[in-house]
Amino acid sequence: IEIAPPTKLPADDNAFDFAVIDDTVRALSAMSDEDRRQTVREVLRALRPGGRVMVIGAASDGGLAGLLRRAPSTPPVDPTPLFQADGCRSVRKLAEREGLTFVEGMKPRS
Repeated sequence: IEIAPPTKLPADDNAFDFAVIDDTVRALSAMSDEDRRQTVREVLRALRPGGRVMVIGAASDGGLAGLLRRAPSTPPVDPTPLFQADGCRSVRKLAEREGLTFVEGMKPRS
C-alpha cells in the first residue's frame, strides 16, 4: 500500500484495467477545480486504453429527505464533464441507490 496525493499517483502509465474514485465523503468535490482535473488526468494516465474508471459518490438528497437532513457543506460534483474533457466518450451514470451515485467512464482505446 502506498499513500500518495490523488494528483500524483505512484503508478505506471497504462498499469490498470479498472480504477475506483471514492467520493462518498465528497473529497473530490472539496478539491479545487485544478486539483480535481489533475486527479482525473492521473487516473486516466494510469488506466490502459479501454480501461474503465468508476466514481462512487454521495448522491444529492432530494425530496423530503433532503429538506429534513442538514445539508452537507460541499455539494456533490458531477464527474461526467471532467471525464469528457479528458477524452472519455463513454461516460454514463450507472445507478443511484441508497444515497450513492455510480458514474463510469472508459478511456479511449486509441
